[in-house]
Amino acid sequence: MTLADSLALSYYRKVADINPEHGICLIQHQETGKFYVQKLLSVYNISVFRQLMEHPLPGIPRIYEAVEEDAVLTLIEEYIPGTSLQELLDAQKALPEAQVVEYMVQLCGILHSLHSCNPPIIHRDLKPANIIVTSDGILKLLDFNAAKCAGGASAKDTVLMGTPGFAAPEQYGFGASDAQTDIYALGILMNLLLSGELSHECTVSGPLASIIRRCIMMERSERYSSAPDVQKALESWQRKSRRQTDADGWKSFLPPGFRRQNVLFMLLGAIGYPMMFWACLTMEVEGVSGPRQQLERILSLLFFLSATFFSADYRGIHARTPLCRSRNLALRILGIAIVDFLLLFFFVMVLTMYDTVLL
Repeated sequence: MTLADSLALSYYRKVADINPEHGICLIQHQETGKFYVQKLLSVYNISVFRQLMEHPLPGIPRIYEAVEEDAVLTLIEEYIPGTSLQELLDAQKALPEAQVVEYMVQLCGILHSLHSCNPPIIHRDLKPANIIVTSDGILKLLDFNAAKCAGGASAKDTVLMGTPGFAAPEQYGFGASDAQTDIYALGILMNLLLSGELSHECTVSGPLASIIRRCIMMERSERYSSAPDVQKALESWQRKSRRQTDADGWKSFLPPGFRRQNVLFMLLGAIGYPMMFWACLTMEVEGVSGPRQQLERILSLLFFLSATFFSADYRGIHARTPLCRSRNLALRILGIAIVDFLLLFFFVMVLTMYDTVLL
């Protein structure tokens, strides 16, 4: 470490640990007050960090200092607040298709920038914990500890660098890592985000399954040749999905029973809704008449309608309701029951307040 390096590092003070086990902490520049992330790396490729430091890329934290001493690299990089894909997975178990595709399109753009460097940079450790989503939905790719510059003299990887489960076959010594190594991991990652399962086989169905399968082929010659090729396939899926959504968009506003255009459900709806209106608006309660009776009829109708619409997940409301968005059926049923009870309680309170005002 030179005197200039030592002086540069002296301006930072530690604020808090982020991952003390891996030597990662939050630091603050004592003159500017800005926050940064400091990492102490014992396994690294210094050429990768020097290239990223000299040529910053979008979607990757900017590196401000990279100082070597006694086989340890002290790295000072941009602090990016956000939520990792791993945290999203832990909370939701699996993510919606449209959201996953949007994230993967962004990731393809980041990988293309890396693979277009001279020499190309191969990340070799794509996994949910290494990808941050900022508050405005922008993806950031972190942790280049396992990264390498492609095109070296070695014909194959001799040491596994990366995370088992996401690493491509060539990372186990069956060849040298290149751009298609990251494409393999991208396919594994996409499958995990969609299904909640970490598997070397595609465990999802539908049009995205064919994209995933091609990404994770054992033979590199059978995978997509570049990140833009994967991005093109994903964007094609997005266009088709948007057209289908536009075509079906008006159906989502139909009441439960009519949205899926199922003949049996439509028949039940055609009979059930008029009966609900008739039963609520004509009901008689002993000892109640006049405005109080009319209010009770209207509130009863509103309760049954709101409970029906909520229970049937009208306009995808369950996705925005705790418990109801769980993948566990028992928890979803419990969530629906709780909300229906709260709706009933609300309408009863309205009647109680009406009676109190009259008294």
